[in-house]
Amino acid sequence: MTNLATLIEKDLNRMIRMLATALAEQWHKGQKYGEHDYFQYHILGVASSLILHGASHEAVIVGLLHDILEDTQIELTAIETTFGSTIASAVVAVNKRKGEKRDAYLLRCSKNPIALEVKMHDAMFNAAECFKDRDMKRYAYYMDTLKILGEANAPVVYS
Repeated sequence: MTNLATLIEKDLNRMIRMLATALAEQWHKGQKYGEHDYFQYHILGVASSLILHGASHEAVIVGLLHDILEDTQIELTAIETTFGSTIASAVVAVNKRKGEKRDAYLLRCSKNPIALEVKMHDAMFNAAECFKDRDMKRYAYYMDTLKILGEANAPVVYS
């Protein structure tokens, strides 16, 4: 029975990931990342990085939805109803609120382990793109983002 349960769980996870992919593509339709399609380039780029580095199923779903509250008109209730409270909480944590200061946002984001993992991959993706485009000011911004996130979660060391 365990094998059947495992197969069902894998199929369910695959279907949920497909749903998140389809909804993210629809919700980001027409948006651009530089000259690229936002969903095809940025959203899938972050999600692919998460998959490549062995992230959890939940982290990949949040990776697909990581800019949804900032960049679309989608309401949180739609995410929570569709994907559950764990995903919704991480999506809230990874999205910057209007008027929120950067350091406060990153500290809040770092308190949710799924959001932290997704934000790290998002910042790495953005830093790599800025480096590739030789936009050193934005590159430094994203590298600083990674530093702030890392410091917010650094273990306390006593001497």
